[in-house]
Amino acid sequence: MLQISTVMLLLIFVTVWNGHRTSYNLARNLHKEIINNVTNLLENYLRQPLLINQMNHNAVKLGLLDLSDLETTGRLFLQQSQIFDVSYINFANEDGEFVGAGITAKNYISIDITNRSHPQIVYEYAVDSEGNLGNVRRTYAYNYKTEHWYTQPIKAGKAIWSDIYLCDGITNALAISASYPIYDDNQKLLGVLGVDQGISDLSNFLQKLKISQSEVVMIMERSGMLVASSSKLPSFEVVNGKAKRLAAVNSPDPLTQATAQYLQQELENLQKIESEQHFHTKLLGKQYFVHVSSWGDNLGLDWVVVVATPESYLMAGVYARLKIIILVSFIAFILAIPLAIKIARWLTTPILSVHQASLSVAYGNLDQKVPLKSLAPWLPNIRELDELAIAFNLMAAQLTTAFEAWVVMNQSLEKQVDERTEQLQRSRRQLIAHNQSLIELSKNKVLTQGDFLAACQKINEVVSQTLEVKQVGIWLLDDAHTLIQCVDFYRLTTDEHTQQIELLAADYPSYFQAWKNNRVLVIDNVHSDPRVKDLLQEYLIPLGITSMLDALIYSGGKVIGVIRLEHIGTPRTWTLEEQNFIATLADFVALALEASERVEAERAHQLAQKALQQSETRNRAMLEAIPDLIMRVQRDGTCLDFIPPENIDMVDFTSNDEPLPINLLEQELYYINQAILTGKLQVYERQILRDGEVRYEELRIVGNGEEEVLMIVRDITERKQAEEQIKQSLAEKEILLKEIHHRVKNNLNIISNLLDLQSYSITDDISLHLFNDAKKRIQTMGLIHEQLYKGNHFGKVDFGEYIKQLVNNIFFYCQSNHNRVNPIIKVEPILLNLETAVPCGLLINELLMNAFKHGFPDLRLGEVRIVMFKDINEKFVLEVCDNGIGIPSTVNWETSNSLGLKLVRILAKQLNGTITVDTSEGTSISLIFSELKYKQRF
Repeated sequence: MLQISTVMLLLIFVTVWNGHRTSYNLARNLHKEIINNVTNLLENYLRQPLLINQMNHNAVKLGLLDLSDLETTGRLFLQQSQIFDVSYINFANEDGEFVGAGITAKNYISIDITNRSHPQIVYEYAVDSEGNLGNVRRTYAYNYKTEHWYTQPIKAGKAIWSDIYLCDGITNALAISASYPIYDDNQKLLGVLGVDQGISDLSNFLQKLKISQSEVVMIMERSGMLVASSSKLPSFEVVNGKAKRLAAVNSPDPLTQATAQYLQQELENLQKIESEQHFHTKLLGKQYFVHVSSWGDNLGLDWVVVVATPESYLMAGVYARLKIIILVSFIAFILAIPLAIKIARWLTTPILSVHQASLSVAYGNLDQKVPLKSLAPWLPNIRELDELAIAFNLMAAQLTTAFEAWVVMNQSLEKQVDERTEQLQRSRRQLIAHNQSLIELSKNKVLTQGDFLAACQKINEVVSQTLEVKQVGIWLLDDAHTLIQCVDFYRLTTDEHTQQIELLAADYPSYFQAWKNNRVLVIDNVHSDPRVKDLLQEYLIPLGITSMLDALIYSGGKVIGVIRLEHIGTPRTWTLEEQNFIATLADFVALALEASERVEAERAHQLAQKALQQSETRNRAMLEAIPDLIMRVQRDGTCLDFIPPENIDMVDFTSNDEPLPINLLEQELYYINQAILTGKLQVYERQILRDGEVRYEELRIVGNGEEEVLMIVRDITERKQAEEQIKQSLAEKEILLKEIHHRVKNNLNIISNLLDLQSYSITDDISLHLFNDAKKRIQTMGLIHEQLYKGNHFGKVDFGEYIKQLVNNIFFYCQSNHNRVNPIIKVEPILLNLETAVPCGLLINELLMNAFKHGFPDLRLGEVRIVMFKDINEKFVLEVCDNGIGIPSTVNWETSNSLGLKLVRILAKQLNGTITVDTSEGTSISLIFSELKYKQRF
């Protein structure tokens, strides 16, 4: 009955569960189909206004539509509104012109025009079937420049949709407007096209998509305002005769209202819907499947489509099948009751016979026999129960025989108990002796004082004397586990200890392999145990060893050695007590080794602690000697510790501290993280306001672990102020120095002008020539001061630009040669100090003057080349070459008394340069020199 009930309930559960799954999948498919139909409707329904705007825009671009002709434009708009079935088409511009055509508030077909002569006044014209203008039906004031359909597309600079609005004068019509700004080729606004499309018909289409009267399909804006609904109730409300848009949560339709309220609670904000979402919830006391999907376009529409279908509509067939299943299951349950009773009696009668016989045997009556019979003659015997009865009868007979044998066995067991009692007493005496030895050994301070060798010797002596073993050894593995070395080997017969015996693991692989997975290695006879066959010939037989007992020594979970008992004489059987005793002593060896290591570690720790204290004392003294604020700071900016500076004003300990500004805190955390990540010193400066005064601080940050840094803060306000004073003083000195160069240049120009005036009174040609040369040299020096005055390099002359100006001045001075001699200047950008520029400029002046005056007589043509660069040795190379007649062979330039050549030699010597003269082809003079160091004059 329980099985039938369970199967029935499982069948009902599976039916309901499968029905729910089927209805859920069906709801998803139906909802997707409805959403697709709604999406296709919206795309097709709202495409017409966009096509009309695009057509009119293209017509304007192609010159097919003249928007200034308002009457023709109105007739075209009227025809388009009738062809494409839209409510209204209009156009307006910045000049006050407006034209629109379509259905008016009272369902009249009209053309509306506003011209420049009457701005903001709309004339509504009646039209005939051909679109011709008739009488003015009415006039009304209308300022389209304040309307969103006009202002918003201009602001956006592109085509957009307006907000949904209620048509003027119509209480049951919702509409939306598509606006399109038009620009000319120069991006000047020509006007705005607009197409109004009614959307009230969307609700009629949604009603056709419903598959049940209790289903709802609706379209909402992201703000929750209702666009359309499959409900027969309106999607808006009428207040005082005027239509007003309605929020979905305020819809008069209960299902629409309940669905919107659930979505508002579940999603909190419809703006978060980006894709399809499915819900299963209770609405109006019934379970509903709710599907939400977003829809929009690239012109600003962003709506939400919602479908809610009742679960009962999809589960109707499932519930009908469920009623049939319950009825059939109940009939089967009623019929099964009497049948189950009869089957139970048929099965239990033989079992009860076995039960009664078992109770009799339990009370001592072994002479029992279960009959082999059925409940009724017409019922067959149950084979398993017959076999059980036969087995019981056989067991009863065997129990009788076993009871008789038990009496005999009991007598034998009593004898064995006496022998075992005597053996246990011997073991008890051994345990007492072993425990006594362990207690005395544990009390011995040699195990904990850190002398490992002394501890091993004491353990070996205790083992040898307690177990009466002639040889005991403690062996330790090396770090590489390649050998074991004897720490202490004790012989009882001679009472001596030895060390330094080694056994290589490579020589005895079987023995070392036996260590794995064993705590104690018990070898009663070494001659018959394969684990020590490698040790037999070389170690065991020569020493007369017949039995071995090894206990492995563990430390930190790893084998570090072995304590070995070697018996000499007749082979010995090691008892369990002896094995446990030696295993305990192996732990003592490990404890002694750990004590030794601990003592060594404590000594090392004490030495390290002492050195650390000395180092900390020394470092603390060094840090305290630093006149800066020193802090330990965590990664998050928390100060762990600090050493205050000598100037305690750097740290404000008042309770009214204000936190650092967010920019300074972010900057400080950035450099803290950089110091931790890179491990490099980070240095930066910051400006803070302390006590109403601007202060400057320098922060030096270095990593001090993975989560903290050491920060040194120094007040550099005085240094900054000194730097500002130095910069101001330097600027003043630069201005003063430029003024000095300017005055020197002016004074040299005055001298040059005085010489020029004086030359007018000289009649001797030689004296006049000397006056002019002196004037030219003064102008050369003045040109250098002019470069210093005008240049941006303090104390440096742009020598490339100087050479160009110098050549121009010399050409102007030597006017007769100006058109005969061509100058070629190839000079790198070179900066020279005043010490070097003056003699170098005078030298170039002398060379060029000599070339112009003496190299090209009798109107001879030619060129002068001036080259200056820096060679690979960082020295300056100056070359002045001409293709004139050259220096006569009779003139030795090194000993010539000519003032020009003397000046060239003097100036070259002043520059510490090497001068070379080549007269093979014209005259080529080369000078190699370095920049002179500044000479201290004060």
